Amino acid sequence: MSPGTILAYLSQRPFVPFIIFTGDGGDVRVRSPEFVKLSPKGRTVVVTTGRIVDGEDEIQVIDVFLITKLTLAGPPVQFVSERESQ
Repeated sequence: MSPGTILAYLSQRPFVPFIIFTGDGGDVRVRSPEFVKLSPKGRTVVVTTGRIVDGEDEIQVIDVFLITKLTLAGPPVQFVSERESQ
């Protein structure tokens, strides 16, 4: 997978949740763009899953080049920034 493809999914407006599938058969749901960080060189993506494990937020660290597929996983989500809501 290319870093540009991931950035395209993350920058959709309105945002549409999606699932990252990896070569080892795993998958991670991306619920919001705020839960994802792509490394500066685009080689690694870190996703906060929204689950709590041993009292801590669960994160998944994924090598971008081992991602096999991205699939849309829900209706668009419209976010309102703090600035817009005031």
